[in-house]
This record gives sequence, C-alpha cells and structure tokens, in this order.
Amino acid sequence: MTRLDFDRSKALEHQIQLLTLKKEHLENLIDFARGIKLIGVKTMNFKAFDKSKIDEYAKQAKEQWGKTEAFKEFEEKDKNRSEEDMKLITENFMNLFVEFGKLQELGVEQEDVKNQVQKLQNYITEHFYTCTPEILKGLGQMYAGGGDFTENINKVGGSGCAEFTAKAIEFWV
Repeated sequence: MTRLDFDRSKALEHQIQLLTLKKEHLENLIDFARGIKLIGVKTMNFKAFDKSKIDEYAKQAKEQWGKTEAFKEFEEKDKNRSEEDMKLITENFMNLFVEFGKLQELGVEQEDVKNQVQKLQNYITEHFYTCTPEILKGLGQMYAGGGDFTENINKVGGSGCAEFTAKAIEFWV
C-alpha cells in the first residue's frame, strides 16, 4: 500500500474501535470482579475474559494498515500500554467531545472552540499518531458522517456535538 492509498480517517476509526473494545473488555472484567466481591461465586463464568473480538479486530487493522507509517507510530506508542492506560486514554479522548458539547452555544468562530480543536489535534498526535491538519479535517468529516462515531460523540457531548465538532474543525483547519 502506498502512502497515497492510505485512508488515515479510516485507520483512526479502526484504532478507536479497537480502543473501545479494549475498554469494554476491561469494564466487563471490573463488573465481573465486583460481582464476585458482592455475591461470591459457586461456578466461574469465564465470558468476561474473552478477548476474541478484540484480537480479531486488531488482526484486521494490522492486515489493512500494518505497513503504513501511521500504524507503525500507533503500534510504537501502544506497545507498552496496560489495559488501564488504554481505558484512561479512551476516557480522556471522549472527554474532549464533552468539552466540545459545552461549547456548542458559542459558535465555531470563537477562540475557545479554536483552542478545543487544537486540544483534539494535540491529543491524537500524542496518543495515536501525528495528526496533520489534513488528517484532522478527514476525522471531522468522519465524526459527523453517521454511524458509531457520530452516535458515541453525541452520546457523551450531547445532541449535535459530532456535527458541531466537524464544523469547528472545518472552520479552524
């Protein structure tokens, strides 16, 4: 795959889906442990430990983007992270959209919105891979493009947050 054939937005979408799966897995383990603590167990149900969905998703992402620089950069940053680290990174990433939701009434041209767009770009660069203005613009389109991204962003940031974030990115990039 050449650099020109690489769809960075799609790659980040896959990375976020993988992080979300890891977060869900960790939350299932926590719920399982809490259940044991509260009621004890007579028989063990190991469903909470199943990582097959995460493993399959990671395999697909690596097959599709494993040779790209962005994927290599993500892998390098991800290789020493614990599940707790991943949970925290995912939560902090989603909190960026909570902040976008609070800014919706201001309008995209406001300086506070510009600062939030910059925070998002910096966060992606720090935790995933280098987020150029071109990549950020593509991500904004993806955020408002419907599906899981739009739904999850609007869930944490409030109705219309994904669309607002996309407009803010478009305005400031």
